Amino acid sequence: MSCFFSHAGRTAIPALLSVALAAAACNKDGEITLPDSKPRITLDSETGVYAAKIGRAVTITPTVENEGEAAYSWTIDDEVVSTARVFEYVFNEEGRVYVTLRVENRAGYDEKEARIDVNRLAPPVISLIVPQTGLYVLTGREYTFAPEVQNGENARYEWYLDDSSVPVSTEKDYIFMRTQPGDCSLRLTVTNEDGTAEKTVAVHVVDVIPVRIAFIPSSYLADPLVRSVSLGRTLFLRPQVSDAVGPEYAWYVNGSLQEDATQRMFAFTPEKEGEYEVTFRVTDTDESPAAPLSRHITRASSKRITEKTLRVTCYERESERVITTTGQPASNRVLEFLPAPGQFVNETGMAGYTGQKSFEEARLYAENRLKKGEFVSLGNFGGYVILAFDHSVENKGGYDFSIPGNQFEGSNEPGVVWVMQDVNGNGKPDDEWYELRGSETGGEWTVQEYAVTYYRPAGPRQGVKWTDNLGRSGQVAYLGQFHAQDYYYPLWLEEESHTYYGTGLRQNTTQTPGGDWSNNSFEWGYVDNAGSDNLESSSKTGKTWFKISNAMTPDGQPAGLRYIDFIKVQSAINGSAGGLGELSTEVAGMAVDENLNR
Repeated sequence: MSCFFSHAGRTAIPALLSVALAAAACNKDGEITLPDSKPRITLDSETGVYAAKIGRAVTITPTVENEGEAAYSWTIDDEVVSTARVFEYVFNEEGRVYVTLRVENRAGYDEKEARIDVNRLAPPVISLIVPQTGLYVLTGREYTFAPEVQNGENARYEWYLDDSSVPVSTEKDYIFMRTQPGDCSLRLTVTNEDGTAEKTVAVHVVDVIPVRIAFIPSSYLADPLVRSVSLGRTLFLRPQVSDAVGPEYAWYVNGSLQEDATQRMFAFTPEKEGEYEVTFRVTDTDESPAAPLSRHITRASSKRITEKTLRVTCYERESERVITTTGQPASNRVLEFLPAPGQFVNETGMAGYTGQKSFEEARLYAENRLKKGEFVSLGNFGGYVILAFDHSVENKGGYDFSIPGNQFEGSNEPGVVWVMQDVNGNGKPDDEWYELRGSETGGEWTVQEYAVTYYRPAGPRQGVKWTDNLGRSGQVAYLGQFHAQDYYYPLWLEEESHTYYGTGLRQNTTQTPGGDWSNNSFEWGYVDNAGSDNLESSSKTGKTWFKISNAMTPDGQPAGLRYIDFIKVQSAINGSAGGLGELSTEVAGMAVDENLNR
């Protein structure tokens, strides 16, 4: 006869012992026969550990000695989930699960515990750093595409050119070369047992790499080619230039060549109110032919010209402007919030995000938290928040305003402060920023024109790769054991890559022989920094105080501002401290006009 029973849980077994005895015994010619020995279980994994994936069945097939007509029960958290001899189960959540198998016959029972590590499906994830505008490749030159592929072991690689259905390569790395200029599309597909990933790259095959001119916008939402200045002030224009060979610079105002303006930075002082067209011209030499025309003849070099034009509006003199200097001491608005990638970005726990996916949602998130005295993190280098008051903050020569951080000795993540006047009067941070001088200004390791480009991860739970304008690269590490949100790249940033500009400070971090990290403070001049300008606390915590008189122009001279309307705090260090993660400046409340607060 066939013998079988089930029970509700481990605690129910004694009560069912008589049933088990009857079920485990078999009648032969009127005689009851019982097994001589209790069962002995051997799992089909030597370690007792099994790997499973969400949504896919895991199977455990034990070997049982002295089995007889035994009863089986598989238990998770004291609940019987199966009474079959072979365990098959589908898990829907990631994590570690312990399953206990109990096999019982008339002579007794045996138990074994198995550990099941349930992981997400692991399809391939392709990382391939490419500029936002596509990749420029010279004709006749080889370029090797060498993607980083997560979960790429035993995967199938296929490279396709344009709309072709036939791969041009099935190797992981692909050597690309074309002898004629033109645009094309290169697509990589990677397939493993869990799925397929795809990455498409726009490739521009050219005889000469084009010169790129970039004017840095005052904020993400501002037009970098529209600028403002007050009459009597100087507008400093300082574009970034890439891929120019032996460049020469020239500046034109309303079509007129400026005789002494031959540097990359142009100090423009309008003579009267009104609009001006300012053109920046780069003349360089084409000394990078795509390939020899023959073994003995090469293409002759030639001059090329690249230009970019701005519209500059000159407004009334600063001294003639009527400004409001009364109101609430604390700033009352966040105008823009764009952190760089970091461990608190998108994090729902300590950082309090709720899935913000637009600039307005992110702005309101930051504004609500700062008004409640809660911190916002600016992430790795370049991340920023822009604050506004309901009045103008006067320059009275002393400490004019303060900004709270969460610094303390050994935990400093300095942020540079910038100030702006609302010259055009539109209430937007689209005028000129002036950096406030700090103790590291002009220092050997301070980079006044630093730029870091971050690249959106191809999949969840990955570090964020970066490159900078010093030729370096790295990544903002993913610290899932502390901050397990899927992405550290801002969810409301639509671009696949984004460049942050600002002043870069050296990393002032030390590590003890025991492995403890200390992020040390600078002397003065930075948010989230326990310096001498933490005036209200002998332990150097809380608010940092700032002087508008420390505002300087891009050439390092005092700006002499009568007042300010907007403040920007920007994370200033590209670095990390082991398990502490990146040095992300935290702002822990609204800025305060201390002239009114007194």
